[in-house]
Amino acid sequence: MKFQMQANEGQIDALAIQRALLAVDAGLLIDLDLFAGRLSVNGSIAEEKVLQTLKGLGYRAEPVSPGDCCGGCS
Repeated sequence: MKFQMQANEGQIDALAIQRALLAVDAGLLIDLDLFAGRLSVNGSIAEEKVLQTLKGLGYRAEPVSPGDCCGGCS
């Protein structure tokens, strides 16, 4: 799954995001492009749980439509 993120204030804290998501599912593969604000999450976590976790950290995120995806997750 890919998400476009925006920080409400300041910079995106990659370590905080990684820790929070791994606390939900320790088997996730996480890739965060800080410059583009793109987050890729691969694992058994539900999209809604990713969005809830990010919201809890103060980030707004939207799923990236499949047309914007590189296809690497398939």
